[in-house]
Amino acid sequence: MAKTSTGLPSLHQVFTSSLKPNENLMDSEDYKVASIILWGQKPKKTEMLTVFGSVKPYRHRLDFSEFQCIVTHKMRSLPMEYNIALLFNLIDEEDKHFITLADLLKVFGQHFPAVSQQILKEIFTHLDSNHTGRLHFSKFCAFLKK
Repeated sequence: MAKTSTGLPSLHQVFTSSLKPNENLMDSEDYKVASIILWGQKPKKTEMLTVFGSVKPYRHRLDFSEFQCIVTHKMRSLPMEYNIALLFNLIDEEDKHFITLADLLKVFGQHFPAVSQQILKEIFTHLDSNHTGRLHFSKFCAFLKK
């Protein structure tokens, strides 16, 4: 499974790699595996009850869209710096610890095609004030926190 510099694969990769062989729906054990991959720890009991219901053994199973909604909701509750780090690492696919304009254009083209390439170029040029062609996390983070 390809990973970003934080060690986080895409949500779809997490979902599929957490499933038992020949399964296409995620059960509670699969969700625990996915949580460990994404956040480095098992989900708390309260989260499991929220996601799968209050009756053990949990009978509900998640498809990818449900899993994606749950993860997105959880991400919104995390500190901004964590989410910025995830975005930076999504763009820095090669784990170089910096991003280039090509990295930015590639990822935004794949995941956010509505964003203009010209706008991305202008933002990158503005942030790359020392004209190295590299944008390190500290500048990226400072810009997104504004």
